[in-house]
Amino acid sequence: SYPESTHSSNSRGLNMVLSELFRQNAEIVMTESEYSIQAMLDKTYRVLVRFLGKPPSQFKWEYSVSDPDKSKLSKFIDTTPMSFAKEFCKINLDDYVSYTNDPRNSYNKLYGVEYLGNVWGGNKVRYLNVDMDRIRTLVRESIDANDPVWFGSDVGQVYHRKTAVLDKERFAYLRFLGIEDLLSKKSRIDTCQSLMTHAMVFSGYHKDQYGKIDWYEIENSWGSDGPYGGSLVCTDQWFGEYVYQLVTKKKLATKSELVIWN
Repeated sequence: SYPESTHSSNSRGLNMVLSELFRQNAEIVMTESEYSIQAMLDKTYRVLVRFLGKPPSQFKWEYSVSDPDKSKLSKFIDTTPMSFAKEFCKINLDDYVSYTNDPRNSYNKLYGVEYLGNVWGGNKVRYLNVDMDRIRTLVRESIDANDPVWFGSDVGQVYHRKTAVLDKERFAYLRFLGIEDLLSKKSRIDTCQSLMTHAMVFSGYHKDQYGKIDWYEIENSWGSDGPYGGSLVCTDQWFGEYVYQLVTKKKLATKSELVIWN
């Protein structure tokens, strides 16, 4: 309904223009006593339309339903984005808690990132920092409840695209070159060797013969290529080193976590 365009596929030029426009707006806010945020938003919208085209106000949605004789019937509705969201995307975001594993900071405390809350009048972005064992437990309990888990990680670390595997031992390039792997997770963050770069979804896990989780199944958004139809797998070791954030339902939080979160 809102197809790709030259500038949505390659947004460098758009970003350059928006950056200049936003800095002009920032100068106005800092130097003039009277200004209109709405006028700034209107101008931004006009620039976006010139680059990307005008977003459709209505669209047709096709979906399948099962009929009593187990055949599939296609149905169509004409709707608007807001109507579609209210009818089909019934997610209460207040039912979720955002966790992080940041070994630089104390656990079981709330943290935020300065200047990250970049929505005018929006809520503060906050995270409940917990240790890695708690992160593992939350993922397992969510999947056991048939709830996929949104998470943020450093996906570029030891990722083999052809086999769709994330495995720290898959590439022993440091040992091959005679270099010791001395950096801890904390050290990698402190030295900018690693940071959260991409969001995906945990959709399953595998246990070894002793009942310990050794692999996780990941749903990604980069198409359907690869041996798992676009999905990836990661080892538990990779999970511990490169997963930084996840979002799970509030019902899985402990009483003490809810006290901190609230």
